[in-house]
Amino acid sequence: FPTLYALLDVRWPGTGARAVLAKSLSEVALLGGFGNAASIGGRLLAEGKPVVETATVVRTAMPSVFLSDLCVWLPYNLIAFKFVPAVVRPTTTAVLTLFWQTYLSYVAHGKRN
Repeated sequence: FPTLYALLDVRWPGTGARAVLAKSLSEVALLGGFGNAASIGGRLLAEGKPVVETATVVRTAMPSVFLSDLCVWLPYNLIAFKFVPAVVRPTTTAVLTLFWQTYLSYVAHGKRN
């Protein structure tokens, strides 16, 4: 994800309110929707789950996952794009990503069992 953050910094340079909001919303739109669905679906498909079952899990889980993404990643992005230097941002993002991926694993596996 550091590459996406760097691309967003290039597209909307600076730490002004408009740039920070544009970068934050773009990240949530791209990774919050497609990225989370791909992560959940990829986990299940890699385990050999049938495509139909995987699609059902993704379709069922995504509304709450996207809302959770907005609650976690939007505030983080607003803070990170405004206050965290670009050279430090990959580290802070990696720490939050560790917890986020654990949550996605729980969604993909834990709630059904």
